[in-house]
Amino acid sequence: MIIFGWGKRTTKQYGESGQDYCNHCANLGSWSYNRYRTWFTLFFIPVIPYQNMYVKECNICGNYVPLSKEEFFSELENCKEAPCTSNGKDVHNDGLTEVQRNYRRQMAELRKEK
Repeated sequence: MIIFGWGKRTTKQYGESGQDYCNHCANLGSWSYNRYRTWFTLFFIPVIPYQNMYVKECNICGNYVPLSKEEFFSELENCKEAPCTSNGKDVHNDGLTEVQRNYRRQMAELRKEK
């Protein structure tokens, strides 16, 4: 009897960026550069990786921005040279205006005060 499976996911953390604003949780915090690798398993042992995903992940809420491999390593190199800030990409909320961002930030601050 052979037992096989798929979907085992491993994470490798490459480093952290400087402070950046997350549009999902409305917090200013550091972000991690992670690679998620999904494996085909044989007898519960990861054998063959079949998917790589490079992401910039919010350390507060876990929200992430998927990046291509080239973007990922380019941003990582830039962060090592100088403190990182936003690259202009919106985090899963592309249509927000500045007023909406400020509203979310203020609501998050009010929740923290309670």
